Amino acid sequence: MFAASRAAILNSCRFRRSGGDTKEVDDDNFRHGKLRDDDILAWVNQQGPFAPKPNAEAGKLLGQIRLLIYERTSYSPLDFAVSKDLFVDIERSFKLHPATLPGFDSDAGTFSRYLTFSDKDRTQLERISFILKAPQKREIGNYGLSLTHEVATGTTTALLYGKGVLIRPEADDFWPHIPSLLELLQQSTQLWSHPLLLPCLLLGDHMRRAKWFAERGTVMTETVQIEQELGVVKVGRKADIIPGTLSTYQEQSAQPYGGDFSRSRALSLTVRINTNSTRILFTARSPEWNKACSKFTLQVLDELKLCLPEQQDSHVALEELLKFNVVIAEAAAHHVAGLQERMALQLNVLYNFVAQKDNRLSAKLAASAGRDSVSMKILAFISAIFLPGSFISGMFSISMFDWQHNADPAVISSRFWIYWVITIPLTALTLVGWGVWWGIEIKRFEKGFSDALEEREEEKVELKHSQDSMGTKLDGGFVVHTSSPSPRTELDGGYVVSTNSRS
Repeated sequence: MFAASRAAILNSCRFRRSGGDTKEVDDDNFRHGKLRDDDILAWVNQQGPFAPKPNAEAGKLLGQIRLLIYERTSYSPLDFAVSKDLFVDIERSFKLHPATLPGFDSDAGTFSRYLTFSDKDRTQLERISFILKAPQKREIGNYGLSLTHEVATGTTTALLYGKGVLIRPEADDFWPHIPSLLELLQQSTQLWSHPLLLPCLLLGDHMRRAKWFAERGTVMTETVQIEQELGVVKVGRKADIIPGTLSTYQEQSAQPYGGDFSRSRALSLTVRINTNSTRILFTARSPEWNKACSKFTLQVLDELKLCLPEQQDSHVALEELLKFNVVIAEAAAHHVAGLQERMALQLNVLYNFVAQKDNRLSAKLAASAGRDSVSMKILAFISAIFLPGSFISGMFSISMFDWQHNADPAVISSRFWIYWVITIPLTALTLVGWGVWWGIEIKRFEKGFSDALEEREEEKVELKHSQDSMGTKLDGGFVVHTSSPSPRTELDGGYVVSTNSRS
């Protein structure tokens, strides 16, 4: 069923034949180290120096784990530090399920199990295959595990492949997976013969990393720093130093609010908020996947209880681990959701700051326009005072009025009173008419302004009802910044882990 997709992905993978150092041996029951390509196949097939050595004093061999680990140095396509022929031999010798490469090629994360029963007795379980691939989030985990467990011998053969499993890239906010995995294996000697031990250990380690990254990693520190810069939040860890700063949460609570924002600063904060929101969304996939995969593994464990009743104690131990993992995953998912809501709040605060700045600018423009309007009113009022007099003077100066036909030498005509008798009433009438018109315009403006305020209040009420019914929305777009890091270290050869569970 998976043969076609496996073949397509296999042909697209990059393979590199490599050298390597000799293996490191801890003891007869727990050995790990790096091998050359020439030694890998012998180790896989347990031939030559890697053949089992009989040891009567060591006790009966109840089961073993044979784990082969390869570092992933690029995101696309899949690449292996091993030749293609050797990889195919590893697949065949480890009896890895054909869904291994399609599962490893998933960026969103996946998990599956496949049971093989005896041809003679369809109730007799012979082989268990389990595949999981964590969602791509390099700070938490970007690896895949494919294992096959032979029920008759209690032997688990597995391939672990991913980014950061062996190497810690510089300046990255995470640590390699293999040290913690080796420590967990050494502490689980009683469970080495159980087929689901490796998936359970990886899920537990994955959940610890997801929880740490959500609570102490980049998403948390960036959220706190954004809240610090906006300055409208007064809650948090009171005694802790804010990561990346020299001030405490208590000191931060006393700092002034955000205040004026320049356009460049507002744009920079918008990019940071949306970028961190996108980072939080990517982070949210990890606890959600871990919770789903843990529940799925619990279902598989229930199936194995009927097929492997002799491992009842191991079933109980792993069941407790998985149930605890589900609870932690739920708590981490709620924490990440809270970070997303905090970013939505900060984005709304930022938009309010920008709107206030725009409102202040609009008020300044309105005040400037008001001053210009007052100046025009004064000019209009002065013009209204002198307009009747100018009109009368112009009218009396036309030829139809002959004021000097008696050749009166007086400077002021005896009929000058006629000018005032006409000009003064006409000026008064003009001013009264202008005043009546201005009063009507004032009332019309006040009525229009009052109606606009009422409409604005109605819109606010409708908007509040709409938000209450729809829930909180995150306005604005998301800015996604991606980069493809180049490999900082080349790890030649494969890393192998061998365990022997004895009575």
